[in-house]
Amino acid sequence: TMAHDALAVAHEARRGGLEAVGELLNEFGNRTKFTPKLVMDRVQEELALNVRYLATLEPQLKPATDVYEGLRATQERAAALEGELKVLGAIDESLARERWQLLQQTRISLVGQLALSTRIKPELKAALSRLGELHGRVAMVRELRDKSAYPPTYLTLRCELAPFYKGAALAEGAMWAACREHLVGDLSDYLQCDELQLVLQGEEDTLTPEAMRPACLVRLFVVPSMNERVGEPRELIDALRSSIVSMGRDFTLPALAEALGVPEHAPAVAIHSQDAPEYTPLNALRLLREELVVAKRAADEARVTLSSVTEERDRRFRQNWGRLKERTRHTTPVLDGPLGPRKRAAEAALGREHALLHLEKDCPAREEVRRARLWLPVELKKAEAAAAEEITRAQSTVDRLAPTYAARRALKAQMRAATRQLLALRERLPAYVLESLKVRVPEPREEDGWHSRDVYLVEKRLVQLLAREASLLDAQAVGTEADPGVRSSWAAVKACMQMRMRPSLLKPDALITPLQVAAMAVRLGISLRREDGDLFLLPVAVEAITCPLPSGWFEEALAPALAIASFAVAGVAAAAAANVEVSARAAAAEVEVGAAARANSAAKPQGDGPRDPFRFRHVTTGEVRAEHPLLFVFAQHVQKQRRRKAKPRKWGHLEGWMQFATADGELEYVDLADRLLTPQAALPRLEAPSVRARREQCEHEQAKTKFGAEHAAAPSPSKGRNDIMRLVAQQIEKERMDTRAQCEKEARVTAAGRVQSVYRKVRAKALRLRPSALPEIFVAASALEIELQQSPELAWLAEMLLGCPSTFFPAGWREYKDELSGETRTFYANEISGLLDERAAHPFRIEVRSVKAVVGAMASELLESDETYMETFGENQVLEQAVKRKAAAIDQSAELKMLEELDRAAVVRDTETRLVQQQLRGAGGQEQSGRSNRASLASLTPLGAE
Repeated sequence: TMAHDALAVAHEARRGGLEAVGELLNEFGNRTKFTPKLVMDRVQEELALNVRYLATLEPQLKPATDVYEGLRATQERAAALEGELKVLGAIDESLARERWQLLQQTRISLVGQLALSTRIKPELKAALSRLGELHGRVAMVRELRDKSAYPPTYLTLRCELAPFYKGAALAEGAMWAACREHLVGDLSDYLQCDELQLVLQGEEDTLTPEAMRPACLVRLFVVPSMNERVGEPRELIDALRSSIVSMGRDFTLPALAEALGVPEHAPAVAIHSQDAPEYTPLNALRLLREELVVAKRAADEARVTLSSVTEERDRRFRQNWGRLKERTRHTTPVLDGPLGPRKRAAEAALGREHALLHLEKDCPAREEVRRARLWLPVELKKAEAAAAEEITRAQSTVDRLAPTYAARRALKAQMRAATRQLLALRERLPAYVLESLKVRVPEPREEDGWHSRDVYLVEKRLVQLLAREASLLDAQAVGTEADPGVRSSWAAVKACMQMRMRPSLLKPDALITPLQVAAMAVRLGISLRREDGDLFLLPVAVEAITCPLPSGWFEEALAPALAIASFAVAGVAAAAAANVEVSARAAAAEVEVGAAARANSAAKPQGDGPRDPFRFRHVTTGEVRAEHPLLFVFAQHVQKQRRRKAKPRKWGHLEGWMQFATADGELEYVDLADRLLTPQAALPRLEAPSVRARREQCEHEQAKTKFGAEHAAAPSPSKGRNDIMRLVAQQIEKERMDTRAQCEKEARVTAAGRVQSVYRKVRAKALRLRPSALPEIFVAASALEIELQQSPELAWLAEMLLGCPSTFFPAGWREYKDELSGETRTFYANEISGLLDERAAHPFRIEVRSVKAVVGAMASELLESDETYMETFGENQVLEQAVKRKAAAIDQSAELKMLEELDRAAVVRDTETRLVQQQLRGAGGQEQSGRSNRASLASLTPLGAE
């Protein structure tokens, strides 16, 4: 800005000078009368005028400058605010895109739940209507029973030994005990009636006075029955009185006499008193017909009420949910107030009519009045028992379906809110954002290598299988037939929409552990032995654990005694991880161990197995399954994937390793082929078989070369001295480079650790319910140009981007497609910068490059402050001096030895080589700094003197 101002001032000054000279030239022209003296006078005069004019302008210059500075600051602030608004707008659009995705997922889930409640609605409504009708029927039966009931009739008998009996006296209470057990049976046998017509009541202490004993009084309650001769209570009492009077001593009670141990004629029975109120004999058919007239009139009114209730409900639905024209047209209510009580009362009236019609149809004819009078109480008792049984069944249906249907009102409100929010988002978002809103996941592109197309196709096949089987389960629950061959039918799509996440996985502490994945792998038949080649199927086990529930299925927590079986399954998984062959014997062992665990309810679970086992129940059919209803689909998918033609898989040697999240938010790597499932925090660095073979071959060749060099012909003393000097220089240089590389590595790790702290938290949340296979991480890193073998500290970057969906774009980025040239080209642009570059890379690649640059800059700052690292530079002079001193010592010792003992040259050479090797071994390896190396070099004694 200052340079711009200076240039502007210079430009104005130059323009003013040019204008002044131009005016003078126009005034003078080519006229000769203007001599140089006159010209200079005119210039001086014009200069004086301008100076006076500038003097008048100087007081105004400072305010103008202040205004200009304020204007410039305002413009700069406006530009900054405009940039901030662009950033905030981009963030808002990105959040709105994510919000749209979440709302679509919520809407689809709500559609599925509403579809389920709609499907169970007819059965629930039928059960509720049936309950109302049955309650009305029971009420009618009870009213008829009260009206047709006989008045209570009681008979008191006196039991004693006949006067002619001269045997031994009875013990106290013996007569009462015998009567209590055998009197009713003897009387019913003699009168040929049902024992249930006579019910003994009371006790001896309350019925028999002391003065009457050892005789006793027995009180009997007389119950009517269907007996043709003594069905009514009065008939039974008259028959008993006439039998006692007419038979006299021949009226015997054999069972009572046997219990007392006396002859059959010894016990005597007489009627002491009776309580038999007078009543008018009931005409059952007349009673039923009189009640039926009233019931039919009430039933006709109930049918009208039910029709009005149905019409009013339809009107209210159209007024609340219909189109605008329907809302304005259906405004006049048919009925006011709540409709449920009216419907229940109408259903009860229909039930009363139904009960009366049924009784009238089966009632004996008009001529059989007595039989009808005895038939009605028995039939009413049967009808009440049958109605109670049907009420129990209907109530169980209501109890099973009502909780699911009760959430329908709340689901509708949530559906309405989600729909309104979606419409508001569509109105607010710009057109280019609306184009990027997609529910369907697009296929991975070749340029986006971090999303594997093979993995996408495998997941697509699995989803198709799940959709087909879920639609078949739904059809079976409804009782209809489905076409299993139609994969893309509406039934399969609807089944997918109606699937919902398991509630146990929606808890904040939900976590998938390595032991759960291993147990599920055993259940699906995936071998955990590396040589069997099944480890690439482990992601299927993760999908099986998190598979949503089909429509109508719910999970229920098992009792603690049954929960132990899940730990037995986990134990089988651990055994399979210990290189036990997965076969039919393993599955049988799983069942046996599970049964043993159920039997031993006192056993305590060990390890990190599934602590919340569940069983699964269908809401409409009541079917219960011990496993996920779609678990068999994953087993079939595993078999199909195993039978498919095997293709060479990149990073196949890493199969079996998976990345998990821990309960405290950390990340760990676990090899599921390891019997102990030992976790490690660092990224596993495993060599591929081909790389390991090449490395071993190189090491073998180097060893052979070294062995040949050691056994070569002995060089001359001068040549051996040069070799030693070269070895020492190479060793010092190697240690210096190793120290530098170690410092650089530590700086990169430290810088990456500072940057990745936030990213790791996000990654841990993504891995809680979806552990990632290690080969996928390496494939994504390779596609994003991250060499994890050389820079394992950047693994978190590939892991974080791998967790993003394929349709995800950072805030401010958008995707363009150019189809005008005949070839569809995809390029990306940033809305914040406003620059459209067809060569712009994917935002993920730009993010990787940016993060790598930030990590590199932070590492450079750390290295600049590291003294050990900086000392590895500028050591050339120190190194040269150390080598020269060593060379001078070697020269002096070699000359002395050659003059004295030429024949010992070989021994001296061997001694020198051995000492150099000792010095190199004592140098401290790669971790010793360059300063310690120089100290070691200075401490060497002359090799010749040694």
